[in-house]
Amino acid sequence: MQTTQTTRERVDGFLRRWCAPASFLVNTYGNNLVKSGEDKTLGALLWFLGLVMLFYAASYWNREVLTVRWWHDRHRVIIFLTAAVPTTVGLTYLNRPEYWQETAGEGVTSGSYAILRWVLFWAWLGLAWGTQERDPAPFSFDDLPARLRRATRDRTWSNFAGLGAAVIVIREEFFEIYKAPVISASLTLAVGAIVLLHKTYARVRKLCTKVHADVQALLRDLDELAKAKDDDIDKKTDAALRSWDALHLYLCAGIDTGYSVGMPFLPASALQGLETKILSTIQSGRVTPDAIDEADKELRALQAACADRLDPLA
Repeated sequence: MQTTQTTRERVDGFLRRWCAPASFLVNTYGNNLVKSGEDKTLGALLWFLGLVMLFYAASYWNREVLTVRWWHDRHRVIIFLTAAVPTTVGLTYLNRPEYWQETAGEGVTSGSYAILRWVLFWAWLGLAWGTQERDPAPFSFDDLPARLRRATRDRTWSNFAGLGAAVIVIREEFFEIYKAPVISASLTLAVGAIVLLHKTYARVRKLCTKVHADVQALLRDLDELAKAKDDDIDKKTDAALRSWDALHLYLCAGIDTGYSVGMPFLPASALQGLETKILSTIQSGRVTPDAIDEADKELRALQAACADRLDPLA
């Protein structure tokens, strides 16, 4: 029974591993069939099949390959390259006729747009999925400002790359037939990029403002707990725990987006270490100044990192 289950897992892993690169080739081939008019029905079915294959393979790649700091693992790098290199060669082969077709009077080849489309697509994919954790394991709270800047910057460029790829695809597919709607859609996507830029930075400012305020509330509750009389210790302990719960919620939130691909405010290891210190301080009964000082340094570092991004009206 165990052997059968192990065999099934291996087969499933093998299929999911190779469905990802194959999905791009199937999707592109189907797209070419639709564009050439050879068989639009088959092309549409292949295009949709490519998307299904990609979704089927996503869980394996997210779990087994594109993990935290995967580029430092030789085995994962080999898996990635064995999939990426043949896929790139296959995509180049499937799109080869476009490399020799020039658009009228513009001096820009269709192949240039095709190459730019794939460059922007891979940039969007890499920035959207590859920025969750890139900090060293022993995370220093002094590096938090750089982490906030990197998350915001990477999400901004990811959005620009994704929307840019969408504009190129729309231009390639529909410009010759629907020029005015294509121009309108492109301008709409350009405005959308500006809106996303604003929303990303607004989210970061709002998150930093909330973290700063919650840290201040926790510090005050710890100070009151340290000064509490014996009869008030339980009450002050509950207040400090509620303040920590509120802060912990925002420290788990993504800096740049609320989706799972976002970069958390703190790495999991750093958050776990801070939680251990805070809870041991609060639940130790009467809090001593030394216990508060141990947690105070990291809490103050959180406030310092957020100080330049405060915006109560965000």
